[in-house]
Amino acid sequence: MKLNGCWRASRLYCRARSVVVVIAAACSTAPVMAQELMSFAAVVDQTLAASPAIEAGKASLLAAGARREQAAVRPNPTLNLTGEDVLGSGPFSELGRSEVTFSYQQKFERGGKRAARQRLATEEQNLLAARQQLAVLALIYQLEQDYRKIQALQARVRAFDQQRQLAESLRDIVQQRRERGRDSDVALDNAEIRLLRLDSLQQEALRALNNAKLQLQARWQNQLGSPPSALDLSFDLDSPGSIVAFALEQGSFQQLDEIDSAELRLQQHPQLLQWGWREARAQAVLGLEQSKTYQDPTVSAGLRYVQESQDVALVVGVSMPLALYNRNRGHVNAALAELDAVRWQQAEDQLRLQRQYQRFRGEAKQAKRLAERLQQGLIERAYEASEKVLQRRRQGAASDLDVYAAQSLVADLEQQLIDTQERFHLAQAGQRFSAATYVQQFPQWFDDRIQSASNAPDPTQDRKADYNHAPQQSQPSSSALSEVQE
Repeated sequence: MKLNGCWRASRLYCRARSVVVVIAAACSTAPVMAQELMSFAAVVDQTLAASPAIEAGKASLLAAGARREQAAVRPNPTLNLTGEDVLGSGPFSELGRSEVTFSYQQKFERGGKRAARQRLATEEQNLLAARQQLAVLALIYQLEQDYRKIQALQARVRAFDQQRQLAESLRDIVQQRRERGRDSDVALDNAEIRLLRLDSLQQEALRALNNAKLQLQARWQNQLGSPPSALDLSFDLDSPGSIVAFALEQGSFQQLDEIDSAELRLQQHPQLLQWGWREARAQAVLGLEQSKTYQDPTVSAGLRYVQESQDVALVVGVSMPLALYNRNRGHVNAALAELDAVRWQQAEDQLRLQRQYQRFRGEAKQAKRLAERLQQGLIERAYEASEKVLQRRRQGAASDLDVYAAQSLVADLEQQLIDTQERFHLAQAGQRFSAATYVQQFPQWFDDRIQSASNAPDPTQDRKADYNHAPQQSQPSSSALSEVQE
């Protein structure tokens, strides 16, 4: 009875495993052949071409240009019509003694207020362009992180397929020995259960891979102006044969080439360019506040008509506020302090980027050393040991536990290699973001599509003497940068 029950269980496991194997074959073979291989450059181009954030950045720059145009206008003149002695008592009860004055008034701005407003609007436009550059840089960095994680998932799916092949080899050996009466039904059941477990793990990896690719595809599939239905919302992750219609090229995931330190151009990082434009904007704010210390006169000229004598007279007037209480000193001092703060923050951000680059560089070197140790014989020796144990199991000189241990070692080493390669590429992505090498890698998205802050005039030029009080030691020395480049 016991053997009969084991035989039934074995038949049940075989049927269930066969169904799962058919599903795995449908998901991992036929659709893959029709998949389009996409490089990282293609992913970046498709995502940025369909990104609403890029179009929003362009619209924001147009708005900044309109504000710059508005800042150049002069104050509007004023037309004034005044009537005196129109109504009253006694001799003023009639309109015969009224006087009517029509005048034209114009305010004249002193202290360079109009030029200061124009400069502030210009620096705000440049700062906005630098922020757009930084947003594009951060988006490309996020895309590479997603890209590398999908590559790792693809590698895990292939690793599970190789583990299944090893498990199938053991199952075939046990089945042959059982037919010859050398192994029991329990051994065959254990081999079948191990295959079912690997099939389940492979299906989970496939679902995770499809989900990650769907998330990436959603970045460019919803084209600007298209309805939400453009996204494939009907995709079923649990449906046999369902697979996203593209795959990422895997060759770059196997390469562990270090980034040349000569690529480090930290001074051209959009984050530091942004601080440069913030400093220029702070200088413009200071200039505007200083211009407000000058009082603006208002000049008026007009004609006065006297009803009683029917004479016309010229009327001229000048008015100017007295700077008795408000001399705008508080706003000037605040602008000076904000200028100092921006310079200190710029120096801190530069040091932070240097530390961040060094950290990612160290992580990449550590991951590369570990991956090379795994690739230089460890995994190959583990496969050889697994084959030897399978051969000994075929001869009856090794147990199933020995085979499971050898195959588990192969699986652990492969998983460790994939994890190490993923850490290496994620660290390198962090290096590229910290060093802004994406700007050289994808210049079309930093020069042609949005205004480049590096093409704008140097914000450190044309400084007034009042700005020179800021601490000169706030900028890191060139030796610190040279140490990072080394």
